Amino acid sequence: MSQRPIPITSSQSEVIDALNVMLKTPGGSGPTGATGAVGATGVTGPAGATGVVGPTGVAGAAGADGATGATGAVGAILRSVAFHADATASITMTNQAIAEQFLGNNNSNITLMDLAAATDIRIIARVVTGSASANSPRLRVRYRIAFSTTIADYIDIGTSEVAASLTTAGVIASAWTPIVAGAQIASCFVTVTQIGGDAVADPVSGSVYVEVR
Repeated sequence: MSQRPIPITSSQSEVIDALNVMLKTPGGSGPTGATGAVGATGVTGPAGATGVVGPTGVAGAAGADGATGATGAVGAILRSVAFHADATASITMTNQAIAEQFLGNNNSNITLMDLAAATDIRIIARVVTGSASANSPRLRVRYRIAFSTTIADYIDIGTSEVAASLTTAGVIASAWTPIVAGAQIASCFVTVTQIGGDAVADPVSGSVYVEVR
């Protein structure tokens, strides 16, 4: 048995059409919902490329001068005094005696030296011909506080003997030796003597210098 359609009046049709229009038309926005919870932190991305170096900044002002340093110690002053420096004539100590004599058996080499500020001394001799004497032939430095031509008046100028051996030819230098307090004066008479021969050997000396510092 078939159903018959329900007749619709024109007013009902208008209502239905209006409802259809309303259903097809979007509604207005509803109120904003509550903020959701913060999500988990994402994985760190790769480092970016290094940026371009910026321009050099302006130089800063110069700093204040530092304090002056302490004064350094005074350096040693070296003086050299010639007791024989004739390049054309050597000193031949003919039949050199064992007893002490002035250099070349002549007191003309006695000289005056200012040793007030000196602390050390040495002798340097050019031995041209060595001596075969067994008595330790040598040249040595002696001093006196007043002038004298008597060999026995002179004594050692160093705390130990300041001497250059005449045994072997060459340039012979003694060690630096402290000067005795008695010789550390402004007017000190200094001489070089020879000693230790055997009355046979004839050693020969060229230049003879005494250095102090």
